[in-house]
Amino acid sequence: MPPFDSKAALKNAEKAIKQGRVDLAIAEYIKVVEAQPRDWNSANALGDLYVRAKQIEKGVQQYIRIADHLAEEGFYPKAAALYKKILKIKPDDEYSMLQSGDMAAKLGTLADAKQYFNQVAERRNKRGDKKGATEIAIRLGTLDPEDYESRMRAAKLATESGDTTTALREYKDVAGRLEKKERYTDALVPLKAAYDLDKSDDKLRARLFTAYLGDDPNAARPFAKSNDELKDVAEALTKGGHGDAALEVLAELSAADPTNIEIKAQLALAYVSRGDLSKAKSFLSPETAGANPALWLTIAEIELRGNRLAEGKTAVMQAMKLDSNQTQAAVVLGCKLAEVNADAGYQPIEAVAARLLRERGLGPWSLGVVALEGLGSWRHGLVGDLGLVKLCSALRGRWVELHETAELLEPYGEWAGLAGAYLMAGWSRGLVPGASADRAHFVRSRAA
Repeated sequence: MPPFDSKAALKNAEKAIKQGRVDLAIAEYIKVVEAQPRDWNSANALGDLYVRAKQIEKGVQQYIRIADHLAEEGFYPKAAALYKKILKIKPDDEYSMLQSGDMAAKLGTLADAKQYFNQVAERRNKRGDKKGATEIAIRLGTLDPEDYESRMRAAKLATESGDTTTALREYKDVAGRLEKKERYTDALVPLKAAYDLDKSDDKLRARLFTAYLGDDPNAARPFAKSNDELKDVAEALTKGGHGDAALEVLAELSAADPTNIEIKAQLALAYVSRGDLSKAKSFLSPETAGANPALWLTIAEIELRGNRLAEGKTAVMQAMKLDSNQTQAAVVLGCKLAEVNADAGYQPIEAVAARLLRERGLGPWSLGVVALEGLGSWRHGLVGDLGLVKLCSALRGRWVELHETAELLEPYGEWAGLAGAYLMAGWSRGLVPGASADRAHFVRSRAA
């Protein structure tokens, strides 16, 4: 079979047109178009011939095929002109109205685009096509990228009509544009709407979390996924003055990760600062306290209030080991506890005393002075005090060593300091039997 001769066919078509034989010209052009579908000039000529022959539908088909090709290739002005031509021939061609609207939108003539789309919407409403009218309403709402309100309405309509893809696209894009303009609070609405449609989108969740964190930490909490994000929520709540809510978040973190000592320490410190030792206790341990002297003192208080005296004293000593400046705090703790339990109250004082004995240049006498004058404790007598040395020497009939004065005070136990003070006061007044000042002087001179 010989190859198709398009030139001959076109020549025959021209001849037929001159003769007024439009039907024969159409037949020849059909051959050319069928043999060469991308011969757009011939297709356009065929469309013109169809219109001339009053075969409007066939003519429109050719024009649409050409216009669609031009639109696909990005020749929007030429495509727009051809769709407009179709509407002159067939004013009710809905497809061409829609395409004309799209072309106008692409060319930036939004007023023209709205006009075309409104014509389609009106037609669909008249024939009761609610779904179709909604589709157009969505397209109208999404025409102007900067018209956020219209786009939000369009996204809502798309959601209601089941077009999730369009709704998500609009919500995300509107949110992104608002975020670029640093309108983070406004961006929350489209972000939340998008996330409600697709909770599997972790990027959306993260964007929502970040947006809420700066504006409303409580609202950010449901969107926190990791422990680090929950920590951020707790920190933001604390900064915002929502201490109770922050503690709830930290407790949630601690329950999720019981091995996290840092979180437990935060909780313990927070409850300690509030004076709520019962709650602090559940988060406190030697591991939690670590190198924090304040927490060790809290452990001490809890142990001493529970009458675990040795454990409490050890905790006080650990606090002072970590920070020697905790001595005053330990004394205050002892005084506070002594009001309800003398034995418990003495433990911090004893710990301070033991600490003082390790200090260079401090001996039993210095400890006694500090205990009596500074700590308010009567447990430590003035061992080695010259007055006690004289008293003890008078009683024993020989000059005693400094350390022997401790034996004089030992029977008085926890009241050794008080006893020493009374003994010296009584001796100075001659009230201690067998221990006059003259006898002390005699013993001293004989020893010399």
